[in-house]
Amino acid sequence: MFLVFKRLNLVDYGVLLITLIACSGYIVNPEDYYSSLGEELYLQKHPLSIFFILLSGAMFILGSISGYKKMPETKYNSKYLTIIMLLSGFAIISLILYFSTILYKFPISYLSNQSNENRYEIWKFVSGAKIGFIVSFATAALSSLVFTILVKNFRNKLSILFLLVITIGIFASSIMTNTKAGIFYLMAIFFLPITILYKQRRIPKSIARPIIFFTPIVLVSFFMINTIGRISSVNGSNSLDQIRIATYALYGYLFSGLNKYAAIFAGIYQPPELNMANILLPLLNIPILGGLYTSALSDFGVSVNVINADDWKSSFETLSTSIFNQGFNVNSIYGELFGSFGYLGLIPMFIFGYISKRMWNRYIAGDLVGVCVLPYIFFSIIQWLVYNPFFSRDFMIALIVGCSVKIAISVVKYRSSYV
Repeated sequence: MFLVFKRLNLVDYGVLLITLIACSGYIVNPEDYYSSLGEELYLQKHPLSIFFILLSGAMFILGSISGYKKMPETKYNSKYLTIIMLLSGFAIISLILYFSTILYKFPISYLSNQSNENRYEIWKFVSGAKIGFIVSFATAALSSLVFTILVKNFRNKLSILFLLVITIGIFASSIMTNTKAGIFYLMAIFFLPITILYKQRRIPKSIARPIIFFTPIVLVSFFMINTIGRISSVNGSNSLDQIRIATYALYGYLFSGLNKYAAIFAGIYQPPELNMANILLPLLNIPILGGLYTSALSDFGVSVNVINADDWKSSFETLSTSIFNQGFNVNSIYGELFGSFGYLGLIPMFIFGYISKRMWNRYIAGDLVGVCVLPYIFFSIIQWLVYNPFFSRDFMIALIVGCSVKIAISVVKYRSSYV
């Protein structure tokens, strides 16, 4: 038993925590829930649905334990920093293109409006302009740069400047598009290296412990403040409504997806995009090529769980005629897996656990595939209550960036050996 717990890591403990939070939905007061969201609490009406949640967590941990493999440490040198600097420079140029394209289309006053309609228009434009991948690409590039500077201790003045520019760019993108994922992703990118430095006793406890302790608190606080502000600005609510809005957001983001899962489990609700075709998600979320595959499937009348701007807007419109609150178009990872595969959805959970542990091992060893992918996996745990983040577009981009950089370094090493 001790060996099992010894092999658990931060991702595994995060999964255990999110499983506990999911199970807490079964003891929520149904009257308070209905009063806040205006929908019945199906979690308590169908308590057997809790077993799939528990089994999902168990399968993830089992997959994680199965994926344990100690990897040799990757030795970094100046060539690593050079290639990662080139990647970071390209990321900065891409971010400049990204911001220039958006600012050319939308004035600052429009971007500062946080309404859902504005978010839809911005997202639709970004999707149509084929620039949506840029922030995900820059974030993966930043992860490799942060790891190289902080953990491997390879740096120069230009690398520090690149780090600051990309970080500010990603943060600005989240503010501009009113999305929180980019900021959470940033926290994971800086949080993981600090925990490694702390374990290696390369950073004082007086610095590391407050960061490790307060990061989750800051993350949750920022999320709630941002959400309350957005709902208040849209609804014109005054300060007396802040507690009601906070309760609405808390129930909505924590339990509305789980509530839909319980309805899916009971056969009351079945979104058309949740079907066996979602086994193809790793292919469908590859940038550019994935759109071609999705279009081909739609020609045959097959809906898949790949969201674009029009799907995002129509999902709210669909909910307006359903039994659920129109403000939260989420099904949780449990709803997406059970709705697509039934109890066979436990198999992907095992695979997710296995992949997570392999990426953790690669990250600790300094392998660039793990360095690019693990921060996304780590921060995405909090999204389990909303959707299935595995093999999403961001996941696939991080994987592609990590593999590409690793191949580039291997080519440089190979050529250097013959010089």
